[in-house]
Amino acid sequence: MVKNICEVNDLKLFKSSKQKYTCDPQCRNYFPERIVDHNNIIKEHLDYAKRTINNKVYILGGGSGAGKSDFIIDFLIGLEEIDEDFLIIDADQVKYEIYDFKYWENIMSDDKASKEIDCSNPSDFVHDESSDIADKIIERGTSRNISFIYDGTFKNEEKYEKILTVLNRLGYEVEIIILDVSVAVALDRVEIRGLETGRDVPRKIVKSSNYKVAETFFNLKRKGLIKNCSIYDNSINGVKPKLVAQFVDGREDLILDEILFNEFEMKTELAKLLDRP
Repeated sequence: MVKNICEVNDLKLFKSSKQKYTCDPQCRNYFPERIVDHNNIIKEHLDYAKRTINNKVYILGGGSGAGKSDFIIDFLIGLEEIDEDFLIIDADQVKYEIYDFKYWENIMSDDKASKEIDCSNPSDFVHDESSDIADKIIERGTSRNISFIYDGTFKNEEKYEKILTVLNRLGYEVEIIILDVSVAVALDRVEIRGLETGRDVPRKIVKSSNYKVAETFFNLKRKGLIKNCSIYDNSINGVKPKLVAQFVDGREDLILDEILFNEFEMKTELAKLLDRP
C-alpha cells in the first residue's frame, strides 16, 4: 500500500496526487520513495497472476454508467479459460491501495470537514497516479506472459493505440469487448450511484466518456489495430447485455442489430462536437 503523508491543503495546492509526488514540471518522474510504493502494488498484483502458454487478453471498454463491473462478474468470469487466478487490472481498484485515496475518502465522509476543506473528489485526485500504476502492471505482466482482463474505458485513443500495438507485437490474442449504453441510461445510473457513494460525476464527463469510446473504436479499427471485438448494448437494467456486432479477424464483420450499431457509430460525431471550442 502506498503510504505518504497527506496534508489538509493537498487538494488546494495540487491538482492530483501525481502532481504532488512527481519531481519534474511535466509530472513524468515520481519521487524514488513513491516508485518503491508503486512497485509494491505492482508486485502484489503479479505475484498471484496466472502464466499461460496461449497468451490471452480481454480489454473491456465502456463509458461511465455502462455497467462494466457487473459484466465482468456475470459474463467474463464464467468463461472456461478464466479462473480465480486470471489477473484483472482495473485502475479504479488500484485507487484503494493508494493511501491518499483512503485518507481523503474518510475526510469526504465527514460533511462538515469536507465543506471546511473545500476538497475535490478523492477519486479524481488519485486518478492519474492509479492509471500509471495500472499501465505498469500491464507492462510487467506482458513481459511475464501473463494473461489478463483490462477493465478500462477505451476512450483514450492514444493510450489504447500504444497498448494494442504492444500486445499485437508480442503475439497476444486480444479480445476487445465494448459495452455501449444509452447516454440517458448512463446518466441515471451515475446519478443513482452518486447518491449511494457520495461520488458526483459531472454530466459532461458521463456523456464524453461514452461518446469517446465509439470514436476510439472506429479510429483504431481503421488503423488495423482491432482484430477481434464484440460490441454489446447494456441499456436495459436487469437484462443480459445484447450482442450488437462482432468482428473476428479473417471473417466478415457481423452486424446483428443495425439500429443499435448505427446509434453507437453516431456517437463518433457527437464526440467531435465535444472537441470544438
